Amino acid sequence: MKRKRVCATTTRLYYDDSHLVEFTTNVRRQWQDSGKHLLTLDATAFYPTSGGQPHDTGTISGIQVLDVYEEDGDILHVVGAEIEKSREVLANIHWPRRHDHMQQHTGQHILSQALVEVCDTPTVGFTIGPDWSTIVLDRKPDSGALSEALDLANSVIDENRSIDVLFPSPSEIRELPIRGALPDKEAIRIVRIDGFDWSPCGGTHCKTTSDVRFIVTLGIHKEKDTFRLEFVCGRRAEAAAVRHANAISDVATMLDVGTAEVVERTRSTLDKMRSYERTIDALREDRLASDLASLLSSVNAGDNAVICSVLYDRSVQEIRQLAQMLVDRQNTVALLIGTEQDKVGLAFARSDDRSEDMNQIMRQVCDQTGCRGGGNPAFASGGGGAEVDAERVMDVAWRAVGAG
Repeated sequence: MKRKRVCATTTRLYYDDSHLVEFTTNVRRQWQDSGKHLLTLDATAFYPTSGGQPHDTGTISGIQVLDVYEEDGDILHVVGAEIEKSREVLANIHWPRRHDHMQQHTGQHILSQALVEVCDTPTVGFTIGPDWSTIVLDRKPDSGALSEALDLANSVIDENRSIDVLFPSPSEIRELPIRGALPDKEAIRIVRIDGFDWSPCGGTHCKTTSDVRFIVTLGIHKEKDTFRLEFVCGRRAEAAAVRHANAISDVATMLDVGTAEVVERTRSTLDKMRSYERTIDALREDRLASDLASLLSSVNAGDNAVICSVLYDRSVQEIRQLAQMLVDRQNTVALLIGTEQDKVGLAFARSDDRSEDMNQIMRQVCDQTGCRGGGNPAFASGGGGAEVDAERVMDVAWRAVGAG
């Protein structure tokens, strides 16, 4: 429930009430820095970027609040224009953004504690991103433990547990089962999820776990020495669930199976595709060996060999590989032209004991045939589109190497 409050204190209002979205206060100072309009207030409910949670947005006296950050213990508001000189201002927090951040941050507390309880995996970092949030872990829980932790977290949400903010004394803190390290300051703010989690935190949070709605994990990825668990809560989780359901439904339609059969049918289809790919690779190897033998049969071992040929239905990768194999033979120049659908590919190569400049020959061919390409003295490659005549390319290349 969003509420309105009038205040004239210098406290951070979001510390006591995350649902506060409208308040009045006084402008303490207003100035410009590098073209930005900045101001400080006697009191503010705008949350500054910190602790992995992005800043609030909204308005002050109708002027847009673009950024909020902390500097030297003060909260600075970056606004779209100068505020009129009146000291008292009416400020409004943009509720959808605030509520989204409350859901993500509260969900993180719940999921982090669940990971501790299920697999003793502490959270070492946290960020709310524009599309998903991230918990940083120092080790990766196995899929079974992660599933169990997620189930526990969503059970806590379903139980509609109360969430309170405490400022316990040092002696009281020592008696609490605090999760995470305590900050080095006198007044420590603790966010308590009834009977489940006690965490030092300065962020905005829901009042009950049910407001988080539910948590959906999106995947876990290794990054250097840590693991990043991506998740969403609240409306983000609802949107993710709808997207995933629609995607599964679309795949099921394409595979002509029920949604429950999608995984098994997809696995079967991928196995068949991999088998086909292995067969295709073997056939390509056989064809490559056949092409090599055919081209070499046209020259004798001691010949001053210039092998110039058009190979139809051969990819650029295939003719490049074939050209390199040909010039493993001494005293050989390979000028190969391959055609595949509406493309023409060129691969010009020479053995180490020959002196022809393949890059220069490629340039001559390109100038006369409309191809494009380049390389170095030992190897050059190029190609063109459907307008290129492969037979003409072969004739020009043959003459350019001085064999015609």
